[in-house]
Amino acid sequence: MNKKYLIIGALSCVAFFSACKKNNNNGAEIEEIHPDDLPPIDNSIPSVNILWNHASAKKVSHTTFFSDYGRIHRAADGNLVMAYGFGPDVNNTRISIAVKRSTDNGVTWSEPNVVMNGVNQANYTGFANPEMLVMKNGWLMLAFEGKGKPDDNNKNNMQFIISKDNGLTWGQPQIVAKGRAWEPGMIQLPDGEIEMFWSSEAKWWPSSDVQQEILMARSKDNGATWATPETVAYTYGMRDGMPTPVILKDNKGMIFTIESIRDGKSPYVLWSSMAARWKYKTLGTSTNGRRWLSTVDNIFGAGPHLLQLETGETLISFHSKDGRNVSNFHKEIMLVYRGNGLAKNAVRISDPWLDLPLDQGAYYSQMFMKDQKNIIMATTRSFANGSSEVWTKEGRIVHNLPKAKWTVKEFSSEEPSNNRLADRLLDNDPTTFWITRYSVNATNYPNHFVTIDMGEKLELDGFSVAQKPGDRKIATMEILTSDDNITFTSRGTFTLKTKDREEHLLPLPAKISARYFKLVPKTGADAQRQPGLAEVGAFTFD
Repeated sequence: MNKKYLIIGALSCVAFFSACKKNNNNGAEIEEIHPDDLPPIDNSIPSVNILWNHASAKKVSHTTFFSDYGRIHRAADGNLVMAYGFGPDVNNTRISIAVKRSTDNGVTWSEPNVVMNGVNQANYTGFANPEMLVMKNGWLMLAFEGKGKPDDNNKNNMQFIISKDNGLTWGQPQIVAKGRAWEPGMIQLPDGEIEMFWSSEAKWWPSSDVQQEILMARSKDNGATWATPETVAYTYGMRDGMPTPVILKDNKGMIFTIESIRDGKSPYVLWSSMAARWKYKTLGTSTNGRRWLSTVDNIFGAGPHLLQLETGETLISFHSKDGRNVSNFHKEIMLVYRGNGLAKNAVRISDPWLDLPLDQGAYYSQMFMKDQKNIIMATTRSFANGSSEVWTKEGRIVHNLPKAKWTVKEFSSEEPSNNRLADRLLDNDPTTFWITRYSVNATNYPNHFVTIDMGEKLELDGFSVAQKPGDRKIATMEILTSDDNITFTSRGTFTLKTKDREEHLLPLPAKISARYFKLVPKTGADAQRQPGLAEVGAFTFD
């Protein structure tokens, strides 16, 4: 997103060094270029979803008119540290950055420690976009944008501060690079190299055609010195921004997600092998295979955040209009998608913030693994009066049971036109779907059902369904289970959300075991009498 934000006085500028260079025969330095390579093939079908505990939602920022961009990490001492930006006025001006700590795993938070105070600074108007890295030596690096007076490349810069005591105290700010810059993200490689990514307009500022690119600077000495920034993503006219880097598991390389504002679709993913470390002759593109859209949906997602689970699956959160008639991105809502080990082919899963009115919103989120089974989402929540606060909400990680052995045992009817068949419910493709017969001898409520045979008796904690796009969505549906496909036990009638292709979770009061389950649509969400569904499944907490 754009980004005219802020910073402070008394900074020490860090020395720069050259990296990944060698001398030619004449003694001149030349950069080493890595041959083009490609990410590994990943045909895995991710199964993760999140059962959000909506009652856990709470404000965690302090009382001020505007707070945003909350980021939570676990320090080396096991406690949680959170940073966020804040400001005092209706213009949504982030002037300062606060840090809080939690010694009880996020149940309560300390009073704010204002680590970057932008009020009444002679040379800067403030700070914004804080992001943290837990370094291998146990230190915390907090990076942020600095906005100078005047607003030019000489005064604007990317900065960081270091805490050597788990966020209790912080050192003096240091400059990584000058120029109009915002939205940092950091990773530390196995050999200790820190890579800091950020969005930058510096190359074009000022001009009549201001573009935006992703820059990256390296430090091999825990931030004491930094290499000259390199361009790692740029597409003319698209304003690539808001990078979130991740080192992938299983030696699959490293990636970062970005928004591409004027593309119409987003987020994108950029990839590099660990050997190349972004030192290619050309930038990643869809043509050379090192840049791709993360989702299967035709959607624009802004402010993406990327998280990889221990299973290798990826979670991508971003804010989007999602059909809302709003013009201010502060009134958009957060969506979460799951992808494979390369953040590809991501599909929509459960929404963290439900049914927000149009004068409220949820944006700028971060996902943090509280432990192996639970996730915390830190989100900027906006309100009707223009104010905003940082809120958290917790969710339980669940996994869908694999469907390779599943079959459709019985069904009331299916629509042969355009292959709207019952077995589409099991193809792991939310763009295909089952519809009961309507073209000839049209069917009607309440005589619809489909029975699924899971192939063996399985333990499960609930079911999942994805509504089809467009009309014929189901409003209420009964689910029954059986061990023999003769005697069925009702597990309840569920009210379904009507979001297109979102995977809705329907938890049960307690774990059950069954081989068969039957879905019985009871009422429709519109006047159509022949319902449809895109996908069905079952999940477990284990």
